[in-house]
Parts: sequence; structure tokens; C-alpha cells
Amino acid sequence: MGRSITVMSRSIIGYGLILGCAGSLKANLQHMKALSTTKAGYMTFTEAWKKKIWLKGLVTKSKYEQ
Repeated sequence: MGRSITVMSRSIIGYGLILGCAGSLKANLQHMKALSTTKAGYMTFTEAWKKKIWLKGLVTKSKYEQ
């Protein structure tokens, strides 16, 4: 009469970026499943890097660079 209970654990990922006058913060539950904490870290790093590129474009277009 044993039961198998599967608990789905998700990590909270987050990062903060400040580039010139623009800033961005993000923290949420990971929406993708990673097989290891290293892979989860890579996914978080990739998301943060994409946001950095977007912010760099925003700062460049607004011509506010330090």
C-alpha cells in the first residue's frame, strides 16, 4: 500500500543589472526544468546576459552614456 509522491521543486532565480541610467531587477520561479544546479545557473546567466544586451541598446538609443 505504498504511495509514490513526487515533489516538484523549483528554484528561485534572480539578477539585477544597472547600466548607465537604466536598471532592471528580476526574481521569479524557474520556468524551465534543469537537471543540475550548474545548468540552472547557466540558464539564469543567459537570461541576465540577454537583458544586459537589451539595456545596452536602450541606453545607446537614448544617448545617455557615462
